[in-house]
Amino acid sequence: MIYQIKDLLAPAYQHILERHGRGKDLSIKSLPELDNKIWGFSKQKLVIIGGRPSNGKSACMVQFAMDFAKQHKKILFFSLEMTKQTIMERIISLECRIDNFLLFTGQIINKPDEQKKIAELNDIVKNINFVVSDTIGKTFDEIFKIMEEMDTDIDAVFIDYIQMIRNIGATKKEAIDDYIKKLREFAIRKNFCAVVASQINRGTHNSAKITSPNLWELKSSGDLEEHSDMVILLHYPGQYDEAEGKRYFLNVAKNRDGRTGEIECTFEAKHGRISEGYVHPEENPDRDKETRYSY
Repeated sequence: MIYQIKDLLAPAYQHILERHGRGKDLSIKSLPELDNKIWGFSKQKLVIIGGRPSNGKSACMVQFAMDFAKQHKKILFFSLEMTKQTIMERIISLECRIDNFLLFTGQIINKPDEQKKIAELNDIVKNINFVVSDTIGKTFDEIFKIMEEMDTDIDAVFIDYIQMIRNIGATKKEAIDDYIKKLREFAIRKNFCAVVASQINRGTHNSAKITSPNLWELKSSGDLEEHSDMVILLHYPGQYDEAEGKRYFLNVAKNRDGRTGEIECTFEAKHGRISEGYVHPEENPDRDKETRYSY
């Protein structure tokens, strides 16, 4: 259909006015600066979370998902790499601020205070709607079938990560492009936010100095950048240079709806938690005295 803009102005303006006081579809309460910059995540949108290996993509996805779930949003999380046990351990570490090494080794058995935190988390998860799958989602048809069969609407769907999808009968790039196009169309039709993790190409950075990734470095597909409504690129320089400590960056590299820019953060890898702001070790000598982690 075609329209005269004189017929569009009044209804468009009315729609704008109706937004006042409506609030955000999906507010990121754990990262308020990011939340205000992008006005949260929106339904019917495709958000890409891009990062290099061990730079916190899955940690970021789990943090966003739990943040929304605790606000009584309905979450569907497809892990194409981690098991359900690993996902749950990450949630425990994140929410209880328990060193993931204690969970991995079972040493938490000697930590009654940490066990008490897990008991408190149990009371929280009883009242949230957070569905996890570690066996399906590697084709779009699997996601489509699950969501069509569910008896409730979903607010956000997480897919971690896109390069793990199946590409039977097609190249990896063709499979990813098709998956992304269908997912975005489905998000619009079913009124949910699609959040997809993506790797960054390994060969595109200078190994002498690892810099923040760029949009064009998203792995395997130009359609990830083209069809996304928002792209947040993660950069963890401390993974490559110990002098950087826990400094971490969230770069809103693309945002169809408005503001972009970089936010400096701290990455507590042992908890899988990102927090805004950074205190240099020289200003707080005890802050970075710990074994280094990748996540």
